[in-house]
Amino acid sequence: VKMPCTSANVYTKVPDGGWGWTVAFAFFVVEALTYGIIKSFGVFFNDLMESFDETNSRISWIISICVFVQTFTAPLSTVLSNRFGHRLVVMAGGLLVSTGMVIASFARSVVDMYVTIGIVSG
Repeated sequence: VKMPCTSANVYTKVPDGGWGWTVAFAFFVVEALTYGIIKSFGVFFNDLMESFDETNSRISWIISICVFVQTFTAPLSTVLSNRFGHRLVVMAGGLLVSTGMVIASFARSVVDMYVTIGIVSG
C-alpha cells in the first residue's frame, strides 16, 4: 500500500506544457511593476513636496493610502476572482492601476494624489 505524501512525484515532461513558466514570468512582471512603483516613490518624494508645497507627512500619505487599499481589498479580489474568474479581475485591476497613474499626472493638489494613486491605483 502506497501512502500519500511519502514519495515525490516525478514528471517525465512538464505537466502543463510549459505554460506555467509563462504565468510565473507574467506574475513576476506584475509584481515588479506594482511594488516597483511603490518602492520608487521615494525618488519623487522631494519633487512632490516642492511641487505641491506640502510637508513630508502629507506627501507620505499618498503611498500609505495606496498600500492600505491594496492590502484591505485583497479579500474582495478573492471573492471577485471566484465569481468572475482570475483573468477578468486581473485585467480590471491593471486598468484601475493604469488609469489612476495617468490621471495622477494631471493632479493639482495632494488630495488629488490621495484619490488617484492612493485609492484608484491602490
